Amino acid sequence: NALSPRISLHNPTVPVHERYTVSIKSVLRPGSPLREKTVIQFSGFKNKRVVKGSWEGNSMRGMFDELGKVQLFIDTISPEIVPAGWSNNDIINDALTISAHDNRGDIAGFEATIDGQWVLFAQKGNSFTYAFDEHCRPGRHLLIVRATDVAGNSSERKFVFTAR
Repeated sequence: NALSPRISLHNPTVPVHERYTVSIKSVLRPGSPLREKTVIQFSGFKNKRVVKGSWEGNSMRGMFDELGKVQLFIDTISPEIVPAGWSNNDIINDALTISAHDNRGDIAGFEATIDGQWVLFAQKGNSFTYAFDEHCRPGRHLLIVRATDVAGNSSERKFVFTAR
């Protein structure tokens, strides 16, 4: 799924004091529908991330704040949503944790509702946790979770659980 060569931007251990722009030429034809799913993958000394750049002609531009390697990729794979430590139709005592992973990088968006009401999940890395509050009374509930990646691919999963 690579759309460009892998480009090394100097030595990743050298500090950068200001954000800078990189422009990478793509092998995709202008007008290709895959341009909407193109991302810049960055690998630095400490960090690895994906950036949704902007198109300028046949090149994609992205901004970075450290040195490393960059490459264009097509990302058409949606994030994976998995219950962490519980299963569908389980009885849950006090909190729900969901793990959301993407094949290219971080999750760009996470949204959840219980019985149609939006609820706030706390994020730590790729784990999202909802501690039961007044919005989740004891009884049977429908949880709908939606995760979106940087390229705009999204997944939705529905779970039924009983709050104790």
